Amino acid sequence: MSDMQKSVTPGRPKCCLNYSPEFKQRIIEASFQPGVSISRLALGNGINANLLFKWRQKWRQGAIRTRRNASTNSRSA
Repeated sequence: MSDMQKSVTPGRPKCCLNYSPEFKQRIIEASFQPGVSISRLALGNGINANLLFKWRQKWRQGAIRTRRNASTNSRSA
């Protein structure tokens, strides 16, 4: 085993960015506007379109909260 392999800790690669919940919320909400291109929106904000699709999927599953699904929940109560 090389010295480099010994010093690497398991887990997330250092290249992976953690985006703030506010950033995710803003991008997810913008992606639901009529006529918005998901790919163009993602690239315009410096993220990969696949990542935005993943965030939207998690939002639909309730794993990501936004003002949009918070207001929907309060109306249905």
